[in-house]
Amino acid sequence: MAQARKRERATVSLFPFLSVLSCVIGTLTLLIAALALGQMADTVYGDTDNSEQLEAERAQRQQELDTLAAQLEHAVGRTRRYDELTAEIQAMESARAMTARKQKGEFNRIAESRNLRNSLDNLDKRLRSLRRELHHVTEKLQSQEKALALSRITLQPSGTGRNLKPHFIECNETGVELYSGYSGISISVEKDRIADSSLLRAYLDRVAGAPNETIILLIRPAGVNVYSAVADTIKATGIKHGKMPLPGHGTIDFGLFESLWR
Repeated sequence: MAQARKRERATVSLFPFLSVLSCVIGTLTLLIAALALGQMADTVYGDTDNSEQLEAERAQRQQELDTLAAQLEHAVGRTRRYDELTAEIQAMESARAMTARKQKGEFNRIAESRNLRNSLDNLDKRLRSLRRELHHVTEKLQSQEKALALSRITLQPSGTGRNLKPHFIECNETGVELYSGYSGISISVEKDRIADSSLLRAYLDRVAGAPNETIILLIRPAGVNVYSAVADTIKATGIKHGKMPLPGHGTIDFGLFESLWR
């Protein structure tokens, strides 16, 4: 936007009027002095027989002086009025300049408000876009988690303990599953009963009596706390044990172990 051209401020020159007024005042002063000197001369050197004529002249001069004084007073009054008008004009100019500054500040605030509004609109658009992306990613993750939870988990024999027959205990969110053999049949023990469960104690005693057997703890994603409790219980018995994280909640396939320890 092009910058508005500044208005030329009107100026008032006082020189012509004041010069004329000064000349008038000087002329009147000179006339008054001349009349006064004339009267003094007439009084000292005049003829006493012309007193009536002198009195008439004096009255005429006095009238002229009164007229000049009235004119002088009128001129002074006009000067005062001129000064008052000049002060009013200056006050109006100051008020107009202040109003212009206020309007300029208001225009700047309006422009800033518009810029902020545009920024907020852009941020809102970006936020909606990010929410759509987040919703899409969340749906994709949920789909993947669901597929992973439903997928079958096949356990692979590995590690240095291939000569040890493993027994599996699954650690999940609610407790443990004690697997008997490799058919997938299990006995459940709630997590609050792990420390004093007779079923878990009998299971561990049976494994502890076989020197070439071990326990593998299968850890579901939500079964970390249960794993810690079961691991502490197994350590107290001195049984060798290992751990194997499970990638989801799918059904466990022990087929490879069944064929190995048939």
